[in-house]
Amino acid sequence: MSLAVVAGGLGLANAGQSPRLSSTEINTQALTTRAGQRVVLNINQPLSDSSPVWVSVSPDALTEVAVVMILGTMIMAGLVGFYLSSQGMWLDSSTQAI
Repeated sequence: MSLAVVAGGLGLANAGQSPRLSSTEINTQALTTRAGQRVVLNINQPLSDSSPVWVSVSPDALTEVAVVMILGTMIMAGLVGFYLSSQGMWLDSSTQAI
């Protein structure tokens, strides 16, 4: 009896949830090199008819990609600089020890 109640409760809770992303279809190479590419988002429940007015992308994807690329470049430059500096210090220390 209790198993049936738990299963029924979980079924009701699942039915009341909003749609969730189940998978995506994306060609990252084409998306970053060609204009007019698309990303397909698959969800686990059907949606009601929606107007293009209801759908928006914010902020603009190009701006977001540019900001992420700049931040990534700055972080990588810092990491490479730290690595080279530490290697130089290690080389100097090991040379003095010999």
